[in-house]
Formats: sequence, C-alpha cells, structure tokens
Amino acid sequence: MEQFLYLSFVRIIGNDEVLSRDRKTIGMELDIYIPKYNFALEPGNWNLHKNNIERDRIKREKCSDKNIDLITIYDMFPKDSLKPFDKNCYIFTDDLNKMDHVYLKQLVNELCNKYSILNNLSEEDYITIENEAYENSKSMTHDIFCKRMSEVHPNIQVIDKYVNSNKRIKVKCNICGFEWSGVPFNMLAGDGCRKCGTKKAHEKFLKEKDCLINELKNINPDIEIIGEYTGRHSKIKTRCKICGFEWEPVVSSLLRGSSHKNSKSMHNSLK
Repeated sequence: MEQFLYLSFVRIIGNDEVLSRDRKTIGMELDIYIPKYNFALEPGNWNLHKNNIERDRIKREKCSDKNIDLITIYDMFPKDSLKPFDKNCYIFTDDLNKMDHVYLKQLVNELCNKYSILNNLSEEDYITIENEAYENSKSMTHDIFCKRMSEVHPNIQVIDKYVNSNKRIKVKCNICGFEWSGVPFNMLAGDGCRKCGTKKAHEKFLKEKDCLINELKNINPDIEIIGEYTGRHSKIKTRCKICGFEWEPVVSSLLRGSSHKNSKSMHNSLK
C-alpha cells in the first residue's frame, strides 16, 4: 500500500517533491510527505496501528501546528467500527496489499483533485506502478539485504540474520562502533547511525552559530548576542552596544539588518 502511494505521487509530482520516511519536519516519522502541497500520507494496517492511536493523534497535531494535512489510511479495518479520526482519515476493510489497487487509485485521484494536482497517469502507468510496488515489497534474502545495505550504508555492518523488512535486525556502525536494532525497511530508506547523525547535527549547529556571529559583525556591528542560539528562525536575547537596550528578536531579522524598537530616537538622544 505504501509503496503504491509513494510511487504514484513520485510519477505525478516528481521524485524530488516526494519525501519518504521524513523525520525532520515534525520530529516524528512521516511515511510519505509532499511539502509543495502541505500534506502527508500515513498508510498502515489497522491491526498494527490500533494500539498506537495516541501516537497517530500526536503526529496529526504536530502536522496541524505546521499547517500540514496528515492523511491517515487504515486497511483491515473492522466493519461497523467508528473511525478514530473525523477528518482526513480513510478506512478500508480489505487488505490493500493483497488485492488490486482500485481503491488506492481512487484515493490518489481524490487527493490530486483536493490539492489541485494535475494527474496524467494512465491505466498502463498504474499497472507499471503496481508491478514496481510489488517488486519493491517482495521478501528479500539475507544476502540481497546485506548487498542493498552496503550500497545505502557502506559503513554499517549487518550482525543478525535478516528475516523480513519489518522485523528489527541488529547492526553496527563501523565509524563509531555504535550498535542498535533497526527496522530494515527504514534503513534501506535512509535511516543511518543515530550517534553519527547526532554528532554531525551538532557540528553543523556549532558551525552555523559561528557563521551567525561573523555575519552579525558585518551586518549589525552595534548588536551583541547575549542569549543561547537555537536556530535562525528562533528568538535570541540581544543587547544594543549603543544604548544597552535588551530584547529578543528572531535571528533571521537581525541578519536582515533590523534593530530594536525606537532605536533611532534612543540613539539620537544619546548624542
């Protein structure tokens, strides 16, 4: 189901416009995210999701806070049961992984209409997508999984025996030595070593902070940073070197050359 939806929107919108397993946008994983049209798809089997409805609800709230429509899709949903969410929630009683994708095609068309996306896919295109989705979802042997892992993550070593794409498997990072149990499907989609990822993110953050200070020296030499930097789109405590006024502007506004309120009149009174 997920592969069919992902490949359909890749063919319609373009590979660069459709993100798989995005974790950066809301701090939780989004199965399929399309930033250009501000919506994400979360397809899944009801039997796997019914015990994690609270997690699904939190995802929807986090998406809503960022003006993203999270569209939840459950198959194998029991008949005559109430939908867990009133808005943007689609339920199917059938197993959509084992039948033809007529319902998913209808859903793709409906979403394209809803978000004014031009859909030129033909029936032949859908057949191709269906076959490709099936090939991508087929069970892999241990050797094939290891080969694909070496292509995606050449510095990660597979320790345990591969069983299927959803059963966690123990792996080891050959760079830092960190060992963990990851979901094979997620790792092949790009999930790597968390420890190395955190280190890279911290190094990038420190570099960004140093760049900010250097930029401000040229753009706003009369402003001093006295608070903790958390990002370019966050507020930071700042002091004016001329009059001593303290305020908390958004970092990006400082980089555009802005100063504090009534700065001209306050500075003129000191002359």
